[in-house]
Amino acid sequence: MSLSNKQVAKLELLYKRGERFEDIERRLRISDRTISKYANLHGWKHGESKRDYQIKLTEGEEKRMLNSDLNKADNLRESYLRKINQLENMVNTALGALGSSPDQLRNTSKSEADRVFSILKSLKISSEITNMHYEGSRKALGLDLPRESESPELLPISINVTNKKDDVPHSVQDDESSEPEVLRGDSLDRESG
Repeated sequence: MSLSNKQVAKLELLYKRGERFEDIERRLRISDRTISKYANLHGWKHGESKRDYQIKLTEGEEKRMLNSDLNKADNLRESYLRKINQLENMVNTALGALGSSPDQLRNTSKSEADRVFSILKSLKISSEITNMHYEGSRKALGLDLPRESESPELLPISINVTNKKDDVPHSVQDDESSEPEVLRGDSLDRESG
């Protein structure tokens, strides 16, 4: 049986991918002898590109996951900006109740000023909660790099200390058996004075 160029290309793809002979026969409606004939003629190895195919599938999955994470990050940011905008409008409304001119501010009663102040305190707390939620969500999605203070692998590789016995600087990692002297403020004053 003679195959068209398109059929040969499909056969090559399926054969190199490692598909079972029965599946290739069924999909392309050809016999196992035809499959073997073309594979031998072209020097194909059964399943030779299976690993490459799996890598491409994995890369595609990684791209889909990245796009999903980007969509989550965009939605999170938009939600955060919407909440902050609402809080800002509420602050402006509360401040507007006091008046906009110095005379209006001076004529505001103490009870009204206390009421507005309470509203502003509540809005500040809401703003802080919104910020904490946003930062926590970003961290949960893995969008933020850890700060130096939170990441031990970002600390200096070695710390030089003075060994009391010989006053020679030692690296903590080089000589872990030596115990560094703990210096307090009063011992520093005595040594320098």
